[in-house]
Parts: sequence; C-alpha cells; structure tokens
Amino acid sequence: MAKEMLKGKEGVTTYLISQVRGEESAPDRKHAVYLPVRIAGTFWSIVVSSSEDEVLASLEHFRNQLIGVIAVLLLGSLLFSYYAMKSWGIVREEKKRRFAERALRESRARYHSLFMSMNEGMALHELVYDKSETPVDYVIIEVNGAFERITGIRREAAIGKKASEVYGTGIAPYLDIYARVALTREPVTFETTFAPWERAL
Repeated sequence: MAKEMLKGKEGVTTYLISQVRGEESAPDRKHAVYLPVRIAGTFWSIVVSSSEDEVLASLEHFRNQLIGVIAVLLLGSLLFSYYAMKSWGIVREEKKRRFAERALRESRARYHSLFMSMNEGMALHELVYDKSETPVDYVIIEVNGAFERITGIRREAAIGKKASEVYGTGIAPYLDIYARVALTREPVTFETTFAPWERAL
C-alpha cells in the first residue's frame, strides 16, 4: 500500500496490525482506502482506515436498515393491494346494485303499464291486522282505470283508504278470501254478486 501511495496511485487494501503505539496487541485486520491529493505540483496521500469489526458492524447496520426498508415497502404494497381490492369490490358491488335498481325500476314500469292498461278491473290490497295478528281489513294500494269504470270509484278516493271505508260496508268485502290468498300464496278464482251494487263481480 505504501509503495502505491508513493507513486501517487489510489486504491483499496487490507492489512494486519499487531502493534498500537509500539505495544504488542492482538492482530487486527484493517481495511483502507487511499488516494492522492495534488497541491502545487506535489501530492499528498490521504488514507481512511477502519478495522474489520467496524466495517462488518457498518455492513450489518446497513443490512438491518435495508431489511427495514424492504419490510416497509412490502407492508405498504400489501396494504395498497388490500385497499385496491376492497375499493374494486365496492365499485363492483355498487355497479351491481345500480344495475339491479335500474332493472327493478324497468320491471315496475312494465308491470305498472300492464296493470293500468288491462281491461279487467284490478286493485292491489295490503292486509291490516289487529293486535292478535288477525286480518281485520285491507288497504287499497293501487287500482287501474278499469276498476274506476266498473266500480265508479275514483282512483284518488280509493288509494290509501281501508276497503271497509271505500265500499261503505263496515266490513271489508271478501276479507276472508283475500286474507287466505295473502297468507297461503295460493291463487283463488271466484264469482260473486256484490250486494251493495247489485252487480256480478
């Protein structure tokens, strides 16, 4: 190393040192970096020397820091992937929900159009129960134009009202039949004469 330094060269090397200030000591391997510095036509050699333990400690510290950085990057990538997938799932579910809502609106519109254009009188009912869960009446939810023509009852006067009030019978007409259909989900066909109007239904 000394010869190379005298020649004005630069480089790296290792060497063993067994004396410190003239006193014997355990051999210590040193790692050195040397380079010349030219000043006014001459040069000086600068040497930076560190023991092997210091170099290894520095490398170990650097390794630990590198592992920490990699761990943080991996954790960050995992969190990013998790939230990206979660966001994608939310967007997908929102699209499905909107599609279902649009399909439901379109289905309701078609149903309502068919319901209102039928030649037969149609009414949609909702049962009313007492405290013992026994059907005691039903509310008229919707009627079509044919219902108005056949019964003479205006749509505005029927919707949202109890059947017992709309028909003026005190007891909702055919409550037992409608309740049985609603509770069993089984359709029923029947013909009858509605006494207050004296006409067949």
